[in-house]
Amino acid sequence: MKKLMLTAAFAVVSLMGISQDIDRKEIKFDFIRLPLKPLVKSGDKNAKGEIIPEYLKKNEEMRTAFNKKKEEAEQKYLMDLALYQEEVKREDERYQKEMEAYNKKSAAKKVFEKQVLEEGKPIKKAMYPPSKQTITEERYNKVFNHDALAGEYLRPDGFGSGNVNAALISVTMLGFESSVDFKSKQNNVISKNSAGQATTTTVTVYWYEVKYRHPMRLKVVSPSMGVVSDDLMFNDDKTFKSGEFKGDYECRNAWNSSKDATLTRLEDQVVNENFAAIRTQLNNQYGYSKTNRTADLYNVSSKKVDYTNFNKAYESAFEGLMLLYEGVNPTRAKEKLSAAAAIWDSELATSTPKDKKSRVNADVTTALLFNIIEANIWLGNFNRAEDCLNKLNLMDLSRKERNRLEEARTFFKDMKERAAANA
Repeated sequence: MKKLMLTAAFAVVSLMGISQDIDRKEIKFDFIRLPLKPLVKSGDKNAKGEIIPEYLKKNEEMRTAFNKKKEEAEQKYLMDLALYQEEVKREDERYQKEMEAYNKKSAAKKVFEKQVLEEGKPIKKAMYPPSKQTITEERYNKVFNHDALAGEYLRPDGFGSGNVNAALISVTMLGFESSVDFKSKQNNVISKNSAGQATTTTVTVYWYEVKYRHPMRLKVVSPSMGVVSDDLMFNDDKTFKSGEFKGDYECRNAWNSSKDATLTRLEDQVVNENFAAIRTQLNNQYGYSKTNRTADLYNVSSKKVDYTNFNKAYESAFEGLMLLYEGVNPTRAKEKLSAAAAIWDSELATSTPKDKKSRVNADVTTALLFNIIEANIWLGNFNRAEDCLNKLNLMDLSRKERNRLEEARTFFKDMKERAAANA
């Protein structure tokens, strides 16, 4: 087991009469947090991750549609070209025929037709070849390394990669979606001249916003319980806002020049964020994660009164908390915490909170209750912990103590729920 570091912060309360010192110490330690929804309650714990790249179908559909439009444009061009060539041929034939007839006319007749009839030498009609329609290929979804994503994100903490007793965790990637919207607003800019006179000028600024998302479907299948979840996730848009520009043309030109790079960056970003959120959810719901806890433990000392038992209990509880992390026999940790809890319960039985000068007055009673709550949560004695939470709630606490109580209650509820799920 790694050597764990202890960080302690001290809060000292001096009381009149017996001069008690109540030290609140922040104890930092690691533990393995139980899952809220265990996939396997006994035996080996393995998980297989799988990426279902649904977005590749969209890429193929887009590529097929592009090729179809491209082929249709090519066929239309060839058809228009054939018609053009036929028209050119007919025009050439007409021109040649008329020129032959014109050349056979006498000079006098040519002059007469030009001056009187306003007819002259035949003119060849200008002909322009057809142009081929340009088909723009749409931007495709980036193709990700599916094996790397599955290996990094889809195995909850505490699970191996074997085939025995393996849960199946799959993520269907539905594809990157985006849209752009161009926006503007008017700002009033106030400036002053050398004489101190203020002038207000209205300035219009422009920017663009990109709405984007990459929806995914997370499915978890337990080897014993079957499908335990099948959820569509990340269906809400995120928004990227550009910087501001002085003109609409400048804004649109900036988007056109940076469109591909911006969308690629946003696509990478949203995919990484989504998978990081999936990993966090998997660990919270199903994993056996190494988790850090900062707990408050209270010790009491006095030059006039014997608080030896408090010191023994504190040392025993501290050692027990340090033994909670994996690789250490949990029985030994519980023995230490049970010994501390027994001392604190014995001391609490002598509590007289209304007597400020008593050995176990209100402040000491508050410290004892916090200690008993922490110890009994780790011992799994949730009824005892809840009883002390309720007692603390009825006491006259400072704002900081009230905040500690709320944190303790939140931690109690979470640990109780996890213990019940794994019973």
